Amino acid sequence: MKKMRTSFGVCHCLAMIMGLLAATASVLAHDDRAIQPRAGEALSGLNADEQARFNAGRIAYFGEITTEQGLGPIFNARSCVTCHGVDGGNGIDAVEQFGVFDPTTGFDPLVHLGGPVKQAARIEGCSLDLESIPAEANVLVNRRTIGTTGFGLVEAILDADILANEANNGGDVSGRAHRVESLEEPGVERIGRFGWKAQLPTVLSFSADAARNELGLTNWLVDTENQPNGPPTSENSPCDALPEPEAGPTDAFLNQVVDFQRFMAPPPQSPRANLPGEAVFASIGCTQCHVPSYTTPDDPA
Repeated sequence: MKKMRTSFGVCHCLAMIMGLLAATASVLAHDDRAIQPRAGEALSGLNADEQARFNAGRIAYFGEITTEQGLGPIFNARSCVTCHGVDGGNGIDAVEQFGVFDPTTGFDPLVHLGGPVKQAARIEGCSLDLESIPAEANVLVNRRTIGTTGFGLVEAILDADILANEANNGGDVSGRAHRVESLEEPGVERIGRFGWKAQLPTVLSFSADAARNELGLTNWLVDTENQPNGPPTSENSPCDALPEPEAGPTDAFLNQVVDFQRFMAPPPQSPRANLPGEAVFASIGCTQCHVPSYTTPDDPA
C-alpha cells in the first residue's frame, strides 16, 4: 500500500506539472510580444560591428585584471562583474565607505585619508598596509553595488527630456535632477544618472571612476593612484611600477567594458505588467519623477 500511495503521489505531481506546462504554453501562444533578452544579453538590432564590440566587451568585463595591466596596489575586485553582476543580481554586497558629517559644514569624504571608498585588498607581496577606517570618521556605510544592465539606454536619454519631467512633475511630489560634470568634459554641465547619488553622467565616466577606485587601474580620466589612508598620488607605489596613467585613451580594456555596458539590453521585466505594486507606485505619485518609460533619440552618437 505504501508503494501504491507513493506511485499515486508521483503520478499526481507529474499530472500537475504537465498541466502547468500546458497552461504556460497556452499563455505563451497567445502572447504576441517579442521575447525579452535575458539579463546580460545584447540589445536587439545591433549591426555586425556593434555586436563584435559587445562580445569583446563582455570578455573584458568578465575577465580579471592582472598586476601587469595595472591592478592595485590596493583594490576591491579583480573584475567588473565581481561587483556589477549582469544576471539580475549584483556581486559585492558590502563595499565600505566612510567620511565625516558635520551639521554645519556638511559631509567630508576624507579624501586625504583615503576616503570615501575603503579598498579592502592589496596585490600579493605588497608591503603597503591594508586600508583601515580612520578614527576621524563618524559615518560608515556598507554600500551595495549597483548593477549596470541597461546603462547604455539610460545614458541615451536626452538631458532635456529629464529636465522637462523635472519641470512638469508638480503636485506634492517634486524631484530635482542632479547637475554634474563628466570626467571627459569638465566644465560642461550634464544630468547625472550613474552611481548611488547620480554623481556621474556617462558610462565612460562611471567606468573610469570605478576602474581606479575598485580595480586600482588608473586611466587618462582618473590618473592618480589610491594609497592606504592617504591622498591619491601620481607617484609610483613601491608595489606598482607601472607609470600613471596605466590605461590611456586607446586602452582596450576600458573602451571594451564601456562598449559592453552601452550595448547591453535592459534587464527583463517579469511579469511584464499588471503587478499590484505597479498600480500602487503610480497611484501615490512615484511616476511623477520615476516615469515608466522614455524614448531615446535615433542618433548614432
